[in-house]
Amino acid sequence: MYSIKEFLEERFNVKATLKTDYLKFTAKEAGEEGNNLAVALADPDEAYSDLTVDVVEGEDDKTIIINLATDENENIISTANEVKEAVNEDEEANELIEVEYVGENEGNEVVNSMEKTYLEGGKSISVLLQNVPELPQKEQFVIQFQNNASERETSFTVRTQREFRVIYFDEQAPNVFERMDKLNRLFLYGRLIIPIRNSLRYIRVATFSFGEPFKTEQDENIEACIGVLTTEIREARDYKQYEKIMEVYSRFN
Repeated sequence: MYSIKEFLEERFNVKATLKTDYLKFTAKEAGEEGNNLAVALADPDEAYSDLTVDVVEGEDDKTIIINLATDENENIISTANEVKEAVNEDEEANELIEVEYVGENEGNEVVNSMEKTYLEGGKSISVLLQNVPELPQKEQFVIQFQNNASERETSFTVRTQREFRVIYFDEQAPNVFERMDKLNRLFLYGRLIIPIRNSLRYIRVATFSFGEPFKTEQDENIEACIGVLTTEIREARDYKQYEKIMEVYSRFN
């Protein structure tokens, strides 16, 4: 269940972003917390300034201040490539955001100054295990284990099939349907595999189906939809281990 929970969080949490003329800044961590990150491209208004990066922590936010380099005439000379490298080389800033070029530019353009601007668009979903909350919230998944069936597939492997109920809550039926349909497309044709936590093995999705959205009894503004996810996993059978024969001697009479 934890593997499915992590899969949903990875696929549906959205990273906050900020786009300028030549650069795009993206929060390293997905979710709403990325909306509390801000970037400033500061014009020092003095000659011969160096390109530096500072991270300033506020009460509820963090600001990456990129002090741009200037020439003898106080003109900004920092290029998009230089700004990107400066952020990557700053350990604290690099932990918070990643930088990439916008469009087809190759980073040679001189960037413009920009006042403190917040990243936006970061979204977080909630994924709960087994128990449906008394008051479901919008953009919330609940994963419930339903049943397990294992069988010997070959002399060496065992196939385990597990069935999970996937419930999604959100405001308005179209939002619920859109999210469940996106999940269905991810599972289309049963080709998707989900990594198992702390393992090199995978869970294979066999089938996924869901019904029509319906209003919840707890909150008339929250609607829900129930889906059924069937997964498969193959494991090697346990066999008794014997001590290896280290040496063999032959004797002829």
